Amino acid sequence: MLLDAWRVVFVWVGAQSRREERELAERTALEYLATDPAGRGADTPVVRVRQAGEPPTFTGFFGAWDDALWESEPDWEAVRRSVATDNRGVRQVLAASSAQPLPTYPLAALNVREPDRLPADVDPAVKERHLAPEEFQQVFGMTPEAFGALPAWKRQQLKKQVGLF
Repeated sequence: MLLDAWRVVFVWVGAQSRREERELAERTALEYLATDPAGRGADTPVVRVRQAGEPPTFTGFFGAWDDALWESEPDWEAVRRSVATDNRGVRQVLAASSAQPLPTYPLAALNVREPDRLPADVDPAVKERHLAPEEFQQVFGMTPEAFGALPAWKRQQLKKQVGLF
């Protein structure tokens, strides 16, 4: 996971992550900074933080940080269930699948770096959502649902490969 704290970008690494995932996460953080529209880059530090060894400079960004969380909740699914239980007053009002469909555009119309050159109703952060399902399949080699199930870092990498980041 990446946490952009403006003056520093943290790469949080889970205890069960593989070496290639850790290296890829760090490269993704560097690419993220290199493509930052605000112009940050080489002088912004990227700090790797390991699970269960988070410093106060990292945990301070999370008001309800619990150092013992992973002792009582051994995996992500258990954490997800716990968060849902602890936040019973919060519920999703409109499921993404029931929302109005977004207008679609060809890849060429979305494959621009300057946000002001995009169609007015396109969010530059999620350009891929404006591809027609058939073109999405052709561009990414998978369905939008399969793409959405990928980790965020992997989706970002794929978007960069096709010029949608």
